[in-house]
Amino acid sequence: MYKILIPFFLFSFYLSHGQTTKIEYSLEIIMDKEKTINPTKIDLYNQLNESLKLISFNLVFNDTISKFYIPETNAIRTEQIAQAISFSGLEKPMYYFAGNTYAFGEKSLLKELTYLVKNEINKNWIVHNDTIRVNGYKCYKATSSYTNSSEKIFTDIVWFAPSIPTNFGPNGTGSLPGAILIFQHASNVYKAKKIVLNSDEKIDFKLTNKVISEKEYLDLWRKWEEDEFGTN
Repeated sequence: MYKILIPFFLFSFYLSHGQTTKIEYSLEIIMDKEKTINPTKIDLYNQLNESLKLISFNLVFNDTISKFYIPETNAIRTEQIAQAISFSGLEKPMYYFAGNTYAFGEKSLLKELTYLVKNEINKNWIVHNDTIRVNGYKCYKATSSYTNSSEKIFTDIVWFAPSIPTNFGPNGTGSLPGAILIFQHASNVYKAKKIVLNSDEKIDFKLTNKVISEKEYLDLWRKWEEDEFGTN
């Protein structure tokens, strides 16, 4: 199998200046059929998947920035919808700009909405020669392995389409020579279901707000918990 390691860099081809593309994704939890899963967990997965069908995830991007968010609907926010949004962890939009992801912090913690939490995006992928078609677009497979705090190794899998020239993807992924149309992280799979190459949607992000790191943000959370509940 042919593999190459790709460091992050700005690719020489982009969509024309000002042109915006929108990709709509679904999110599904998949079960590992090779593992024995107890019936209670299967029921939970099935319930969550039914809830996730009620929402979608939009990625909007131009040549310099992307926005990943759950679009607002006129539907009443039921318990099912709230469950799906909570599970996705995307209560507020996520932006990707200049190699980093940004998301608004909790206003009640930070006292104002002007803070952003910055996370560096994954910059290394191994590209394989496997291909599939997603929504008519030829996609190539790429993987990236990492170790969590318990020293367990995980592998993210993406399928990207070079014919949609960008280095953006869903949920903070990117730095590949093409739009990411499928992203699998553990048992969660984002899959593109609609692509609009010439969208009139605007991206409401300007890097004029105060920025704090994820570590600084978590430290604030711990201090807040200690002040409120006396925990250590």
